[in-house]
Amino acid sequence: MSALPLLAACVGGFIFAHDFVAAGIVVPEIQKHFSASLGSAQWAITGFSIAIALSVVPAGRLADVYGAARIFVAGAFAFAAASLLVALAPELWFLLAARALEGIAGGFLWISAIALVFNHYGPPRAAAAGALIVFASGLGLALGPVDAGLLIEWLGWRAAYLFNIPICLFAGLVIRRHRSEYVGSGDRSIDWTGVALLAAALVALLVTLRYTPEWGWGSAEAIIGFLVSLALFAVLVLQQRAWGYRALVPPDIAANRTLAVALAGEALLTSSYFIAISFAPQVFANVLGADSIESGLMQMPTMAAFAVGGVLTGVIFTGLPPSLTAIAGGAVSAVGGLAMALMPDDPSYLALLPGLLLIGLGVGSLLGALLTIGISALPEERKGLAGGLLYTAQLAGGAIVLAAATAVATGVAGGASGDGFEGVVQGAQSAFLFGVAVAAVGILVAILGFKAATGGATASVSSPSKPLPP
Repeated sequence: MSALPLLAACVGGFIFAHDFVAAGIVVPEIQKHFSASLGSAQWAITGFSIAIALSVVPAGRLADVYGAARIFVAGAFAFAAASLLVALAPELWFLLAARALEGIAGGFLWISAIALVFNHYGPPRAAAAGALIVFASGLGLALGPVDAGLLIEWLGWRAAYLFNIPICLFAGLVIRRHRSEYVGSGDRSIDWTGVALLAAALVALLVTLRYTPEWGWGSAEAIIGFLVSLALFAVLVLQQRAWGYRALVPPDIAANRTLAVALAGEALLTSSYFIAISFAPQVFANVLGADSIESGLMQMPTMAAFAVGGVLTGVIFTGLPPSLTAIAGGAVSAVGGLAMALMPDDPSYLALLPGLLLIGLGVGSLLGALLTIGISALPEERKGLAGGLLYTAQLAGGAIVLAAATAVATGVAGGASGDGFEGVVQGAQSAFLFGVAVAAVGILVAILGFKAATGGATASVSSPSKPLPP
């Protein structure tokens, strides 16, 4: 692949991440425009997240079957079309449906972008591939809140979605011109039964997580929701075992210990980051009095540090085993989360900045390393599926951690004495402390898991032509 298609693949990763974080700034404007409740307007983010979680694994499998370039082109054009529908939405229900379509297209765009970048670099430079795609997405994360705030201020909230269209069209047209360079495997079988079961299980879990803070953890609705999702996941596991190598997740992948540890790392080590992007803006707005543009600017250092962490993975840490980079990144992020948990009761932005920078730097480093480990542990024709599984683990793990942290923070904030600002700060402190505990478990799992997967040696990048032995 020449430089221009590589740039286009990175642009795809950039615009997906950009849209993901920009939504946090746009939602209050959507709420005002449609006179909607906060819970209804937040489905612009929740529905988008559910759609991504549903699409990434099937998208990865389709990329392996039909070629990453074809899936990228389809995802880029569909993302542009869905963004146009969001921008033109006459009513809230129409906008939410269009956001769900945008999430599905985004899952296809993101996973195929990962596969294209890794295919370009090949096994010898897998760490550089992981660093580049994390840097591209990190740049989107850094600019998303700021760009959204500026567009809202100058042109209105619809401009934040029109912004996606020319960028997606450019990326899709470039890859389309070079798609003959990237072909998939000859096996065109797709386990649509597994896809449907995965979709149903994820919808049940994420919808339950969305409403459990309102229902209460011990409510009948929450218990039923979790039992339904658990039952669906159990049926999915049984179906996958019964279908063998025709399954969505074939047995050689399910039994790959290195990939399993990478998936656990994606779910656990990113906890401080998910809590930061949710709770830090609350502190900015409710305690520091920031408006939408100021809040976006205050988030930018965290996202910029995320991008720098991706670069460090490929440059400074190239000589280290990726497992060490992942563990070190998790530790740095956990220290940042601890700094946020220890924020003063009357914080200033400068007091928050070190913790936010450490969280971004640590997570940016560990995600590139985990991508390298997970994708390199599988054969060439399974890279797309590996990327889908890794991102699903990250998204599902983040949703679970964030839901639990929100429940903890709500309870602490409700019992806080003093004014409302104290409740916001104490709730955020407890949420970050919860994230640190989850990250500590993730570090322990990574240390023991990578050691066991490699027979006592530190996990390193293996040839993608052969999976590590189960």
